Amino acid sequence: VSLTVVAVTAKAFGVRLIPFSWANTTLRNLRHGSPVNIETDILEKYVRQRSVSGHSASGHEGSVTTDHLRDAGFIL
Repeated sequence: VSLTVVAVTAKAFGVRLIPFSWANTTLRNLRHGSPVNIETDILEKYVRQRSVSGHSASGHEGSVTTDHLRDAGFIL
């Protein structure tokens, strides 16, 4: 299912999902602290790759850095 992040703190985050997903998945059976597997989308993987290497996939210098993402509020 797709989750929309609606809140982020240093130790947690909150998400929302559409009522259909709630009614038709096992998510409604989870309790606070239940383990789950979360996979991020391909855009996050691309941004992370650029921020670590400092270069784009084409080998050119990139403008996305860990500091830039932190300053913009994308990472803590």
